[in-house]
Formats: sequence, structure tokens, C-alpha cells
Amino acid sequence: MECQPIDEDAAKALILSIAAAQYSAVDSREYETVRLRRVFSGRQLMTALEAELLQSSVSAIHCHNDGSLNIKLKNRQVIGKE
Repeated sequence: MECQPIDEDAAKALILSIAAAQYSAVDSREYETVRLRRVFSGRQLMTALEAELLQSSVSAIHCHNDGSLNIKLKNRQVIGKE
């Protein structure tokens, strides 16, 4: 790539192959964690649930016999009382 003139088609193919390799190396949980952090940061405390926020961040809600809840986020992190 340091040689002039640059073969633009070859450079584009190289850039795309590097990007594809980097993308395939990203763990989906890591991506979801970053995405969820971005979604939740800067949010004010809510007094009621927002359906859109719930759908975009939660994959499951488990209700237990003792009345406790566990929330499974889309990055597979579980929040709740153990």
C-alpha cells in the first residue's frame, strides 16, 4: 500500500477483508454489552417501564415463587436476586 500509484481495487479488497476478519472476531456478547451500555447511559430513572427499551434490551424475565424476578439482558447477563 506504500507504493504509488495505489491499485484502488486491491486496496479496497484488502480493507474489506481486514474489516471482515475484525468483525468475525468480535464476540456478540461484547457487542451487545457495548450497545446496552449506550442505550442505558444518560437515561433518567423511570417510574414506569418503556416498552421499546424493554424490547431492545431484555431477552427474558423470570418470575419466581418467592416473588423475586431475574432479568436476562440480550448480552446474556442476568440481573436479579440470587
